[in-house]
Amino acid sequence: MRLCLLYEDDTIEPNCVAVIVRHNGKYLLGNCSGGRRAGYWCFPGGHIENGETAEETAVREVKEETGLNVVINPKCLGRINYRCLVYIGDSKSSGPLMKNSEFNELKWFGPEQIKNEKILESNLEFLKKTFKEF
Repeated sequence: MRLCLLYEDDTIEPNCVAVIVRHNGKYLLGNCSGGRRAGYWCFPGGHIENGETAEETAVREVKEETGLNVVINPKCLGRINYRCLVYIGDSKSSGPLMKNSEFNELKWFGPEQIKNEKILESNLEFLKKTFKEF
């Protein structure tokens, strides 16, 4: 399923972030619990709040949605659907993962495992664009 496209246009003000969370060669994805993305695996992330930088949002959203503390690489990888900035976040641990209403499940995947899952196409494209193992 392709819900959004990749864009390089930086003239539109971003309003959300998505974070590629990685730890020891694995990538964290959440299985979406509702809406158009229900049942698809995707990156954690969310909306930028007033007064927050995109990087601060990335740290906060990962913590809220997964319970993990991440270090965000300040280089933005690009955009999904004009307004969503994509970052890499490195986690020092793999858990424990926190249950929340955004996702039915949170799970760490190796590159080969991800290829066999029902993942949002735009998220998979970012992985392929960014990491050679995809």
